[in-house]
Amino acid sequence: VLRHPEPGAVSKAAHHCRKPLINAGDGIGEHPTQSLLDFFTIREEIGTVNGLTIIIVGDLKHARTARQLTLYNVDVRYVSPKSLDMLEKITKLVKARS
Repeated sequence: VLRHPEPGAVSKAAHHCRKPLINAGDGIGEHPTQSLLDFFTIREEIGTVNGLTIIIVGDLKHARTARQLTLYNVDVRYVSPKSLDMLEKITKLVKARS
């Protein structure tokens, strides 16, 4: 497990690692461990993530969970003030995976 302040650091380290590497966050980049914790909590409480409607409210500009939700069979709704809307590249990624 690696967490590093430099974006892309985990990817660079993975190229030199003989064992699987878990990205615990790299700068403002990916932070999949937060999504894993969110999904774990939902599964513990409800039993499954698939088939649910999940609403993410708040800072979508910096929200990393929004990207990982597209890997599940869920209906995702996004709510944020205009100043914290998802970046266009993330919006395109989410739409492409839907």
